[in-house]
Amino acid sequence: MQNMRKVIIATPAMDGRVEGIFAYSLAETVRLGMTNGVYIQPLIVMHDALVQQIRDDLFALVHRYPDVTDVIWADSDLSWNPAHALQLVAHNVDVVGGTYRRKEDVETYVVKCPPDKLVIGPNGLIAVDALGFGFLRLSRRAITFLWDTCEPYAGKDGGERRNVFEVKVSDRKLISEDVRACAKLRAGGFPVYLDPTITCTHKGAKDWRGDFLAWMQAFNTARAQQAA
Repeated sequence: MQNMRKVIIATPAMDGRVEGIFAYSLAETVRLGMTNGVYIQPLIVMHDALVQQIRDDLFALVHRYPDVTDVIWADSDLSWNPAHALQLVAHNVDVVGGTYRRKEDVETYVVKCPPDKLVIGPNGLIAVDALGFGFLRLSRRAITFLWDTCEPYAGKDGGERRNVFEVKVSDRKLISEDVRACAKLRAGGFPVYLDPTITCTHKGAKDWRGDFLAWMQAFNTARAQQAA
């Protein structure tokens, strides 16, 4: 146990519930981690109307345990291949995640990246502007950076928090808490990477499934044909 990688899977469950497909993915991820030398501890904070506040609460709990090497943020309405969680942990970068379809019929994904930058690098990853925190890993270095540089405030329980997940208006547009967190990381010298082989299932009125890598390849081919 002493030499094991220690990972928290942090989940905001605003109404106190998780999807069944999430519970199955989580259980299988814990089991797979134990057989591969990775100790995985689920951490779920429930019942809060503000997603940015519940994420800050989770962040404070993660930061409290210095022996935790990584945190994987996993939303309660997603499911994933358990091997992909270990894949995130194995990448030799500080910030990396998968993506997932938005809950709409037009196939789009939760990722911010200029079209001409959708290029897989030598490490098999794509450097992006931002990812959703639905399935994203932060290293201890990234956790410490955000805690040390974000504005402190008192939580509802009086405990210390950091304003990591703030919502902001910029150029008359509302910038979400996860996009803002990614911007802070990038400004601090932490590139944000997407593993294009990891696409989660998004649970809603139906299961929103996809394959980001196949979608990206088709998108880039169509752009090249239009430019020819």
